[in-house]
Amino acid sequence: MFRLSRFLIAAAVIAVLFGPPPSLAAIWRSSDFRCSVNLPDGEPRIDPWAVLTPNDITARETGLVGARNKDGTVVVYLGIVRLDDKPHFQLNEKSVEQLEGKIFGTALGFKHAAQPIARNGMNGIRLTGTHRYLGNTYNLVMDLFQANGMIYELAGLTERELDPLKDRDVRSFMESFRLQR
Repeated sequence: MFRLSRFLIAAAVIAVLFGPPPSLAAIWRSSDFRCSVNLPDGEPRIDPWAVLTPNDITARETGLVGARNKDGTVVVYLGIVRLDDKPHFQLNEKSVEQLEGKIFGTALGFKHAAQPIARNGMNGIRLTGTHRYLGNTYNLVMDLFQANGMIYELAGLTERELDPLKDRDVRSFMESFRLQR
């Protein structure tokens, strides 16, 4: 019993000194949009992330949630394009061109490549390019999936890597996306 008490005291001291173990991701779920994704949140004291949410009505129609790291060198984002007005739209390499204005905006970025992808039983399109955001130039990867009358856009932007999927935070965010059935 004396040994157990010493162990508990030592564990309590360690917990007080070092705090709880850091959480590497915060899960975001939406029953309205029938999807979930893990947002990176880093170690709160050393490398905190800020959650990005749309703040106006127009953005709420296309933007869901995102996060950026403290120094702004990495941004991840989940958005949607509603297909209410395009019931026969089918996502493919040619139809992506119809969405480019909504994705890249005017003079904000450039698409370098589009290729078909398959992940977690979903077929989609992966776009790579460069994008201007808040005065910085980022390398971009965006995965597009069509389901539930919407196009889901998962974007990862980084200044740290030429290939955004080599960034650990971008890759884990992109791989965490799930549709709810």
